[in-house]
Amino acid sequence: MVTNVPGPSAPFYLLGARLLHSYPMVPLFSNQALGIALFSYADGLYWGVNADWDALPDVHEFVEAIELGFQDLYGAATAARHSRRPPRAARSAASRRAVPAPILVGAK
Repeated sequence: MVTNVPGPSAPFYLLGARLLHSYPMVPLFSNQALGIALFSYADGLYWGVNADWDALPDVHEFVEAIELGFQDLYGAATAARHSRRPPRAARSAASRRAVPAPILVGAK
């Protein structure tokens, strides 16, 4: 089972103490060997992996592969974002230009 639970974007507090992390847990039902849950909280994404160790004794390798995959995705996204950004002088000049009105295709 894989599930994604969107959580709050703002942090929670209890008696002035901030909740730093919140990890989800998926219960395993009969004939189920793996449960994966994602929970977003305060601009973070938290993973919970629950497995039947008899059926998946190498689940730690699966979790490590997820971590490495996300590191690769983050690196690729960061590189792509930085390669598309114009130089600082060009960005400031572009931000001073007027933005044209949108063109509506097929509007009457």
